[in-house]
Amino acid sequence: MNPLEQARSSAQAVDLLALRPETRAGQRATLDGDHAPAPGELILLQGLTTIRQEQLQTGEIASYRRGPAGDLLYCRSPFVSTFVHDALGCFDPRSPSWQPHTLDLIPGRRRVRFFRTVIHVRQRIRAFLAWQQESDGCWRFFGRGSGLDCDANTTVCAASALLDRAERSDLRRWQRQVKAVLRFRSAGGLFFTFLTPAGRGYGWMDDVGRPVAGIDRVVNADVLRYLALAGVGTGRDVEVLMDYLRGEAASGDLMHGTSLYPNPLSFFYALTRAWDQAQLPGLADLASSLVPRLLSLQGEDGNFGTPLSTSLAIAAFLNLKVAGTPLERARDALISKTQPAGGWAYEDFIVSGFGSPALTTALAMMVLARSSGLANGWAG
Repeated sequence: MNPLEQARSSAQAVDLLALRPETRAGQRATLDGDHAPAPGELILLQGLTTIRQEQLQTGEIASYRRGPAGDLLYCRSPFVSTFVHDALGCFDPRSPSWQPHTLDLIPGRRRVRFFRTVIHVRQRIRAFLAWQQESDGCWRFFGRGSGLDCDANTTVCAASALLDRAERSDLRRWQRQVKAVLRFRSAGGLFFTFLTPAGRGYGWMDDVGRPVAGIDRVVNADVLRYLALAGVGTGRDVEVLMDYLRGEAASGDLMHGTSLYPNPLSFFYALTRAWDQAQLPGLADLASSLVPRLLSLQGEDGNFGTPLSTSLAIAAFLNLKVAGTPLERARDALISKTQPAGGWAYEDFIVSGFGSPALTTALAMMVLARSSGLANGWAG
């Protein structure tokens, strides 16, 4: 059984959402026993089912890259799982990211099943991430023991996920984890993406696999988020990162993406996520730099190109505390791209692919749910 078949077998073994209820006395039952779901509710229910189907027995959210013929090839990686975990946090009452109004999006008896499923999915992701951690406190993009050097991006995203449910007794582990992240720091205070066993840092690899010295702004935005969430928010490391990222937000090449993240919206998302979740100062100034550029990327139909890009853009609007017509149009456009069976399709997330239907779906669910709080309801 291949990993995808394994995932679907695991998801079908326990029907937590009860999307196909049994009938009684020859009558067709509704999903809740008394009413069918509203369109917006159904989008969330089907979306969570899509995510469950992509979660392997290990807890990993299956990620893929495109093969030579355009087909999807499974690649073990903790990276995508961290983003799904974070996106689902708005539905998890135990998470610092919880949005209380999401309780109103799933009425009736389905509510308990939905939120218990979210909690269960996120718990399993954290268990997978803890299992994948190397003995030195870092993570590798292709998982524990793989040949690729440890990288700061996977490390800080995984460490941030584990912070979500950390206890006070974990203080020693937090301190050890921060030290592991600081190993990626360059002499100038910014952070390399990769670190060789000899301790030499580099940013990415060229087309033939040679290390290239460089700094990636998306990676550094994720590092900032972790350090601030871990309680290093007043240190010199954070100040250097904030100054650098503010400069990048105002730079002329902001719209071109990076070597690791060709989609420029990845930086908008990572930067605003760091400022929002860590409650960093200067959000209004950041919005004045980013919002006009965000608007320039929006099409006449409200889309930002693809469902994944549109989700990243909506998340940036929400993180910047910006509401209004552009966000509403983007939201409507995203809903229109829902798959017939629910959820959203695979899209490339970083260079060479490495996305997942679960990633696109989790980000879309997150922004639709969060934006519904601004609109005082969700008609779907």
